[in-house]
Formats: sequence, C-alpha cells, structure tokens
Amino acid sequence: MEFKYKLLAVVSTLALSTWAYNDLIDNETTEQILQDQIDLLTRSEKSVLSGSSDAETTRFIVARPETAPQSNLKNNRAYSSSQKPALIPQGPVYSDPLLAPNYKKTSVPKKTITEEHPSSSHIIPQKLEQITLEEAVNAAIDGTEESLKILQQYFDSSAGQPNKITDLASNILKALGKSGLVSNSHSLQGAAERVIDAAARAATSAYSIPYSSVSDFGLSFGDMGWDFGPVKKIPHRGFSRITPSSASIKGHNLLALEESKENDFLTDGILNVSSFGIQDIEKGQYRLYVFTAPIPSGIALSHPFGTRFGVNGNQLRVIDTDKTGNPQWAKLSANGVSLTGESGHGNNPLMPESVLVELGTDERADIDGWLLTTLVKSDGEPITMKFESGSNAGTYIVGVILSPVNITGMEEKLNQDLFAMLENLAPGGIGDTGQSFNNDFTANILQQFFNNPNTRSALGPNAGALEGLGSRITLPTPGPTPGPTPGPTPGPTPGPTPGPTPGP
Repeated sequence: MEFKYKLLAVVSTLALSTWAYNDLIDNETTEQILQDQIDLLTRSEKSVLSGSSDAETTRFIVARPETAPQSNLKNNRAYSSSQKPALIPQGPVYSDPLLAPNYKKTSVPKKTITEEHPSSSHIIPQKLEQITLEEAVNAAIDGTEESLKILQQYFDSSAGQPNKITDLASNILKALGKSGLVSNSHSLQGAAERVIDAAARAATSAYSIPYSSVSDFGLSFGDMGWDFGPVKKIPHRGFSRITPSSASIKGHNLLALEESKENDFLTDGILNVSSFGIQDIEKGQYRLYVFTAPIPSGIALSHPFGTRFGVNGNQLRVIDTDKTGNPQWAKLSANGVSLTGESGHGNNPLMPESVLVELGTDERADIDGWLLTTLVKSDGEPITMKFESGSNAGTYIVGVILSPVNITGMEEKLNQDLFAMLENLAPGGIGDTGQSFNNDFTANILQQFFNNPNTRSALGPNAGALEGLGSRITLPTPGPTPGPTPGPTPGPTPGPTPGPTPGP
C-alpha cells in the first residue's frame, strides 16, 4: 500500500509539471527550465519508489500570477523578441579580446539553459595578477589608453567599497606627491585627475561576487530587503515579499519557483524578471545588492542577471572580481552582508579553495549563488533596476537588499589627500596651480559619474554587457563575436531619467 501511495505521488507531480509546461508557459527558455525539472523527476523515479519521502517529489512549485489568464498563452503571443533595449548604452567598450570562461570540470555536471549567446559581452581585458601600487602610479602618470586600463583594474579590485577605494586612491596620491613630477605641475595635475576619475568610475560600477549564507541570515540596521517568491509564502524575517503579481516587478511570463516549504531567504525566486523598482526610500547613499541562485533543480542559468544590467536607465559596467586579481566573496550572516577579499579567504572556513572553480550542487553548503552590487545615490526618487537579456536567455532573481552606506567620507578623505599633494606642488596656495581644484572637486566628479556613467571620455565608457557569472561556472562556448555596441536607443527611456550631465 505504501508503495502505491508513493507511485501515485510521483505520477501526480509529473502530471502537474507537464500541465504547467504545456499550458502556462510561452517562453522557450522557461519551457526548457520546466522540461529539465520534469526530466529530473523522471530520472529519479526509481529512487523515489525505492524509499524516498513524498516531500522529495515536490522539489519546486511553479506559481502563476493571480491575474494571469487561464487560457493557453501559446495561442496568444504578443511579445516580440526583437524589442530594442531600454537601457541607455554608454558607447562601445574596450573590444579586445572576448573574455572566455574557464572550462574546468567538477564532480557535478552542470547544465545551462541557453545554447546561443547573441549578446556575448566584451569587457575591459584584464590580467589575473593584481595591479601593484607602482604600476598604478606609472599608469596615472602615463595616461595612455592601455595605462588607463591598468589604472582602472587597480581600482576595480576594491569591488566598489568606499573604504577600499579611499585607501587605493590615497596611496597613489601620496606616491605622486613624492614623485619627480612635483616640478611639472601640468603632468602632476593630470595624473591626479585620472586617479579621481578612476576612483569614481570604480565606485559607480557593478560587481559580480559569489556568496555563502547561513540559515539565520538577517538584515543589518537600516537595511531594506525584498524576498522574491510565491505569493502565499511568508517572506524571510525582516523582508517584504515580492511575487510575480507585485506592482514593483516587471517581466514577460514571470514565474515564481519554490524549492521547499521553508521560508529561508534565497531558496526561492522569480524567473524572467526584466525590471524591479524600489519606491519609498529616503534621500541618501546606498549599496544595492541583487541576488541570484541556481533554480531549485540545481541548474545555474548562464546569465541570471541578463546580458545588460542598469540602474535608473543607465547601463552599468559590470566587473567580475575574479578578473581583477583580487577575488571577492560575500558572506550573509546574522548581521547582514559582508565582503571579504583574497587576504581573508584563508581564514574563512565557509570559503574553501574549490569554490574558485565552479558552483556545483555538492558545494551549496559553501556557496549559495552570486550577487551584483553597486553604489547608488538617491534624492528620494525611486531606484529602478533593469535586467536585459536576449530572446533565448532567462533571468532569475531571488532577492534584493538596499543598505545605507557613507560615500561622503570617501569624498572628503580623497579631497584632503588631493589638496595635500597639491600643497607640495604649490606651497603658496592651491590657486597657484592654475586648476579649478576646490573643496567640492572630488564630490563633483563622483556626482558626475552617478548621473552619467560615461562622463569622462578619456577613461572610456563606464558600461559593458554582463559577463554572466564570470569564470566560476561552466558556460557554453560563446557564439560569434557581436558587432559594435549600438548607439543610444531612440525614444523615451522607461524609469527615472537622470538629470543633466555636468561638463567634464
């Protein structure tokens, strides 16, 4: 009798999955994901019949939005895969060469959803060695395009953390003040400007970082959190629930995936998210975290954040910290989110060396997924995130956190160091330099980058297509190299429009 009950449970689950696959889905990527789930259950049928619990057959639940029509959506396609991107491209990125992922094997075979990547990205080529202070100083002095790439990689190793950016910039400015350029005011001032520009560019970029979490993860004081998942499920403590029918989320064929009945943060998520908006926020400075994870079957999407990511209408340059020479890891603890670099890796038992290679389902106790993080400034206006992807690529978001951060301290410290360096150049006063350096110089440069990531053309555009999850998972072989990045998309841009961009 027990055997019959278990067999009935398996058949019922397969029937439910097949019904969802046939009647609810009209997106090829989503169809493939659900088919993978069905295949997974089919292959495990024997193990279920031989003694597994009934709970194991409910590995995931597909939740339809409450307002979704009941008819077969396949017969009412109204979505065009040729829609133009809504994000404002910031010009062509450095186009050589296409970064290829590492294809190291793990003990657990990986599956990816997309076989073709029409939007395979070009991003700034980087070497794996961390840039030294001496190299960064020489790059700031030289000012050529190749040198600017080296200088930018030096700052990208900060993962956009204000205290790290401050330390890196301060070290360069102090070294410049002691260099032989002191007698050459024009060259020294140019080098100082490049340093501040690169620091601002790093602060306004986005970073892809793997994370681990604990079951009692909690928000830090002042944090706001949104837990993505099914409507009838209680969100993680301190978080607000976001479902496919929430007004703040948009996407074509949104689906909530549920791994279990537990309400742990990051175990559930929503598929095919194209945008998410945060409405009621106070004026201030914040660090934004966007989280993804493998879908409940263990499959990791190749581009879960999409191929382009942007905030408030501007596409952001996305950096895989593994390409900066200073890989970063995030830990989600009872006190919020914290980042650790290579120096702290050896002392962190949750971060074994194996996580640098791949994300395997046998390593999920160590790494639970990846996050995107960037700094944002708000005047009290809504913050809108965009996740753009090709017609065959799916996105998967499991949560968002907005955390207060102090950027003003970084601005003030850099201004102090800048003035101290210039004092060596012009003991009679800053005005003797003949430049427009003032007490707001650093703050103005940073604000220009927050308003428009492409402010400084000399440094190249602060934008680039998202490099998936970086080199830490197996990605399919990239397709043909795409052509030049298209120019700005005509027509109005959805979401808040940035204010006028100050001149260089």
